[in-house]
Amino acid sequence: MRIARFSTGGDPAFGVVELAADGGKHPDTVSTLTGDPLSMPVNFMAGVVLSLADRSGEAIAQFRRTLGMDPDYSMAHSALADEFEAKGMGAEAFAELQRVKELAGATPETLKLYRAAYDRDGIRGWRELELKQSIEAWDGWHYDTWEIAARAARLNHADLAFEWLARAVDARSGMLVWLPTTPEFKRLRADPRFQNVMQRVAAK
Repeated sequence: MRIARFSTGGDPAFGVVELAADGGKHPDTVSTLTGDPLSMPVNFMAGVVLSLADRSGEAIAQFRRTLGMDPDYSMAHSALADEFEAKGMGAEAFAELQRVKELAGATPETLKLYRAAYDRDGIRGWRELELKQSIEAWDGWHYDTWEIAARAARLNHADLAFEWLARAVDARSGMLVWLPTTPEFKRLRADPRFQNVMQRVAAK
């Protein structure tokens, strides 16, 4: 059995999920030990833990439970899209991704562009367009350097991903603490440049 511990420090809206083994052979259950069980972030992070433990079906159920609390919780829609994409459920992933764009205020014209990209090249086409538009819209904000790097890495554009990771390091993006565990960067970890980035992060 594995336990997801959500440590909030008094505020159930923020915290860190820690996946810890309790001696059992299989990860049978995940439970929230601390924090408000009705908090959307707590429920969302429980879904993240399930996803990281390769328990996709349970993660999907957990993200849907989160959306039952607030249908407009964008991060849960995005996480659902990732789970559906991994399962080859393109139509379901597309619907969630479009909802994320709607919640971000995308215009009908922009949504049509994403629909056309999906119709032409599937989810990869959708994500390629998002990457392109993210780069074009970048205004110097540190968080976006991380987002662009992750989007490039997901699409296996390694050179582009490392370029934007370097910018994230230069910008001292706090998101870099998640670099060792973020799934989008999994394929890059064997690249010597990944260790170089980690060393630069440690030196900052």
